[in-house]
Amino acid sequence: ARTDASVMSIGQTTKYNVLNLGDSIGYFDLGEEVGKLMYHLQDYTMSAYYRIDSTYSDTEIAKNGNFLWNIANSKDIIGDPKGYIIGKINNHTMAITPTNWSKEQYVSAALPPLQGGWHNFTYTQEANTGTVYIDGMPYATDTVSQLPANTLRVPGRIGTLYNWIGRSSYVTDSYLRKTLVYDFRLYKKALTESEIQTSALGVGATIENLNKAYDETRTGMADLHESGYKISTSGNEIRISGLDGTERVSVYDIAGRKLSMDNVRTSAFKVGTGVYIVRVNNFAAKVMVR
Repeated sequence: ARTDASVMSIGQTTKYNVLNLGDSIGYFDLGEEVGKLMYHLQDYTMSAYYRIDSTYSDTEIAKNGNFLWNIANSKDIIGDPKGYIIGKINNHTMAITPTNWSKEQYVSAALPPLQGGWHNFTYTQEANTGTVYIDGMPYATDTVSQLPANTLRVPGRIGTLYNWIGRSSYVTDSYLRKTLVYDFRLYKKALTESEIQTSALGVGATIENLNKAYDETRTGMADLHESGYKISTSGNEIRISGLDGTERVSVYDIAGRKLSMDNVRTSAFKVGTGVYIVRVNNFAAKVMVR
């Protein structure tokens, strides 16, 4: 169930439905069925893709809260400390406790999130070893003996009740804002590094596809790389091959200022170092010139 959040579609070439947490108190309720799974987990994997907008300030992202996921037995952990699993995106930390912060065990990469692009946060638990992965690469490993099956069980319940994306069960914490989330997954095993990078999650390829889809949505055009035109850079030039002189070609800097005229016959554009958007007819691509 969406609560003050929304689902939006991104992409032209390939469309993805992603969760938009908005800029207030938006979050997604995963439901009690997910909670029922938690009471039986020992080895497991949690994973999700996220995109934090570059306008979300470092001060805001550093505040308490900003949880990518919150799996808890209480909606007020301070007043009713019954345990949780949380994924804190502001420092890439996974934590578990039978009560509250005072008895947490955690694994932390201690790295702030990169903003303005898609990324992946994955946690694996194998026996007593927990590992945090960022964009498919292992960044931190530590001993964690508290497992969902032996830590989260509450007498009289069959699962955690408060299973949220973007909201904390500490009532004074910040919600995760200005963030898109895609493909939250839970596995009843610890995925290997290879499975995370390729077969199961395919993190690298998925991040590339999500970034393409987001850029297409922003420009309203399909990916230039999917067209018959080819784009490359050499020195301080952006080069386009495959033009016949009838195309509408435009180049914009990252601020959206137009640098070239439409209907030009040239296939090379002299520019300075920076990031540019190249449009050919109904296709567009982001290009970096070093």
